[in-house]
Amino acid sequence: MKSMYDVNLNEKTLLVRIDLNTTIKNGKPLINERFVEHSKTIKELIKMNAKIILIAHQGRPGEKDFISLHHHAKVLSKLVGRKIKFIPGLYEKKVVESIKFMKPKDVILLENVRFYDDEFSKNPRRTKFVKTLQPLIDYFILDAFSVAHRAQTSVIGFHPAIAGRVLLNELEGIEKIKHSKHPYMLIVGGGKIKEPLNLIHSLLKNGTADLILTGGVTALILMKSEGFDIDVEAKDDLINKSLADKLMSRYEDKIVLPLDLIDKNGESHPVYDLPHTKFYDIGNDTIKLYKEKIKSAKTILLSKPLGVYEKKKFENGTKKVFRAVSNCRAKKFAGGGDTVTALKKFKISLKKFDYVSLAGGAFLDFISGKKLPGLKVIKYSNCKD
Repeated sequence: MKSMYDVNLNEKTLLVRIDLNTTIKNGKPLINERFVEHSKTIKELIKMNAKIILIAHQGRPGEKDFISLHHHAKVLSKLVGRKIKFIPGLYEKKVVESIKFMKPKDVILLENVRFYDDEFSKNPRRTKFVKTLQPLIDYFILDAFSVAHRAQTSVIGFHPAIAGRVLLNELEGIEKIKHSKHPYMLIVGGGKIKEPLNLIHSLLKNGTADLILTGGVTALILMKSEGFDIDVEAKDDLINKSLADKLMSRYEDKIVLPLDLIDKNGESHPVYDLPHTKFYDIGNDTIKLYKEKIKSAKTILLSKPLGVYEKKKFENGTKKVFRAVSNCRAKKFAGGGDTVTALKKFKISLKKFDYVSLAGGAFLDFISGKKLPGLKVIKYSNCKD
């Protein structure tokens, strides 16, 4: 796999896919670890005397955080220490003219790629986005490992494709996980279900994981498979139910479910006496059980919060279990979903972990053994330099 360090980028025009997706507060983006890490890539490319065109996304169509990248450019400018000009377009005439007049060390950021239908095209290289920008660039750099699992135009549409600094660091970090000692423990939660269930299945099937501690919607779906009368829904519910049933029938002895759950009022209920309602966190008995089991692990993969940690009433499970992991002697890895956000909220140093991924779904898919479209494009790209 060729990277930005393997080719001569002096005076070359680069299209760089980064990930600036973040929490939006009062209409403006909050700085997260991705901003910080991508800014380091940009600084290196500036030193290489390249012309840098940045593309990224924010939010999804129809959601509140689906906004322009205008303010993202301002945040990046402060981190890079250099003016990053925002161009409110993707392939319009003003974008083309701006690129043609770029000088080495110039950096521009184009508009949110998800504002355009081109991003979701089934034929990326036939889009106006690619047809317009491809002749203007020398290399496409995929720096955002966090979007490498998406077969979208801004990820797989351009060539020749090479790996960026952040993507390389992610792959090196994940490589460490492959050489882990047993007992190997996965702690998994989150509000989405498909990726966690696939991860559990993969790690148990190939013998990587010895024990799975569950929380969040993951635990609730698995408990539902065990016959608990729980009010929980997830996308692709029938598919998830089928996989959950399969997991509990084959690996029941390796999957640990909560002993008690917290309802919407913050009240705790033991699992043998659960009301038919929704639950938002694991209870104190579960926390105590998980903390004991963590002590015996030699490798821990921490993926996603164990409850609705954003609200103080439901933060206890995530906070106490995450802290227990950070303080244990095992090799510790973290990634997926809001894992990093939760760690930072509870002031848990990322330095306590052997590796922390900035990616969500891409991290979980890669760990599960899936082939990522973004990596495939780089692998087979015709890059002769």
